[in-house]
Amino acid sequence: MPGGNSASDPCDVSAIVDRLEQVIEPEYISVWLNTSVPALGNEKPIALLVRGEWQPVLRVISGLESPGFS
Repeated sequence: MPGGNSASDPCDVSAIVDRLEQVIEPEYISVWLNTSVPALGNEKPIALLVRGEWQPVLRVISGLESPGFS
């Protein structure tokens, strides 16, 4: 699997949720993960994570963490 990550690895999912908690109200994290995101080619972040495609999701989260990010 690319990057050696697996969607079933709770450490990876936990790390993503921890980062999202810094930029999204905790009650909306599930909504964000299950919503099509234009920066991800209108894919749902959770769909990418399930396929093991962590990097695009992490890039979007980095952008949320750094508002000046482009």
